[in-house]
Amino acid sequence: MLLKTLVRSEAAITVLFYVNLFGVLLLTGPALAQGGLPDHWGMAGFLLLGPIAIVAQYCNIQAFRATTASVVGALRYTWIVFGVCLGALFFDEPLPLAVLGGVGLVLCGGTWLAMLRNRG
Repeated sequence: MLLKTLVRSEAAITVLFYVNLFGVLLLTGPALAQGGLPDHWGMAGFLLLGPIAIVAQYCNIQAFRATTASVVGALRYTWIVFGVCLGALFFDEPLPLAVLGGVGLVLCGGTWLAMLRNRG
C-alpha cells in the first residue's frame, strides 16, 4: 500500500531510491551478524543481483502506477508458480497434489482478475 501511495506522487527513480535505502537499512544488521564476506563467486552473484533487482523493482513500480493495488498484489503471487517450476526443474523437488492445487488456484485467480480487468 505504501508503494501505491508513493508512485502517485513521486518519480520512479525516487521510489527506487527509497525502497533500496530501506532495504539496506533493514538488512545491514543481519548481514553483518552472519560474519565474513562471500567468496569471489558469491560476491559476483551478489553484485549481479543489484541491477536485476532494480529493473524488477522498476517494473513493480510501473505496475502499481498502471493499475490498482488489488490487481497487482494478486498477480504477484505468480512467483509461487515460478518457484515451483524452477524447484522441480533444477532441484528435483517433488510436486505433491497440494502444490499443484495451489499453483492451479494462483493461475485461476490471475486469469479471473485479468478477465475482470478487461471487462471494466
